[in-house]
Amino acid sequence: MYCFLKVLVFSGAWLWFGFIRELFGLVCMASVYMVLINEGRARVLVTGRSGDEELTGLGWRIMGRFKTWREAYEEARTIADQKEYILEWYLEEETTT
Repeated sequence: MYCFLKVLVFSGAWLWFGFIRELFGLVCMASVYMVLINEGRARVLVTGRSGDEELTGLGWRIMGRFKTWREAYEEARTIADQKEYILEWYLEEETTT
């Protein structure tokens, strides 16, 4: 009985933690990373957050989708170097990959 309750409490806490992470958009284990570009602001963004797709309505354009953060970053860096744009990314995504 004790083992069952321990598992139940742990899984409930884990689900609550997952909910909080989702609520604040801190989920970093993305399956797809995107490179977005904003010509007007001269910026390139590397992101694994699916919610960032909504930026396309705010002047951003998706330049590519990649399976790893490193691939997306390398492509974004190339674009930023060629166009002399500012390169941006989420630090927590870099450190978890």
